[in-house]
Amino acid sequence: MRYLLLIAFASLPAQAVPVIPGFNSGSTTSRTESKQNTTELIESWTYSTGYEYSLGGTNLNIQGDMLPNTINTGTHTVDGITTTHYGIDLNSKPTVNMHTQGAATNLVEAYHGPGLKSFTRINRDIITESVTETMSTFSN
Repeated sequence: MRYLLLIAFASLPAQAVPVIPGFNSGSTTSRTESKQNTTELIESWTYSTGYEYSLGGTNLNIQGDMLPNTINTGTHTVDGITTTHYGIDLNSKPTVNMHTQGAATNLVEAYHGPGLKSFTRINRDIITESVTETMSTFSN
C-alpha cells in the first residue's frame, strides 16, 4: 500500500506559479574606492675595470715610454662575478721637462684609475587612487 501512494504522487504534473515584482521603479548605487601605494627603488652602479692616461702639452721634453706599465690593482665581486681592475704603475710614467727654458709651456696629464665611476639611486613612491560610482535606474 505504501508503494501505491508514492507512485500516485510521482505522476502528478508540477505547477509553476509566475512571480510578478511588486514595484514599479527603483534605483541602486554603488561606490568603490581603491588606493595603491607602490614604492620603487632603482639602483645603478657603473664600474670601470681599466684606466685612462693621457699626457700632452707644448714646449715639453718627454723622456721614457709614453705608456706606463699596466698593473693589477685589485678585484671585486658582485653577485658571484669577480672582476679584475687594472691601472698603471705611477713609478713608470715618463719624465717631463721643459724643452726651452723661459718659453711658454703647457703640461696636461690626466689619470683616471679603475673603480666606481657613478652611482645612481632613484627612490620614489607612486600613489594611485581611484573612485568609481555607479547608479542604475529601472522601471516596470
